[in-house]
Amino acid sequence: TQPLKPTKIDVYWPNSEQDHLILTLEGYEMMMGTVIFRLNRTSQHSFTGEIILPVCTENSMTWYGQLTDGEKFINTSIRMEQ
Repeated sequence: TQPLKPTKIDVYWPNSEQDHLILTLEGYEMMMGTVIFRLNRTSQHSFTGEIILPVCTENSMTWYGQLTDGEKFINTSIRMEQ
């Protein structure tokens, strides 16, 4: 993804009764705070949302965090490059 550019995320998440997922990310190489995004249900097992990551002074950065439905979670990361 690129900084300040909307990026669509689609997630397959079976066996959840929730109407949304929460994606929480933090910068790995540089402290940029925590960003939180909501992915809404689009079908029985699919969720979608849009993320916009802040600008970093480096040319690239890794964002790491968790995706959860409130009961289960997975660790994830996104690589951002200018």
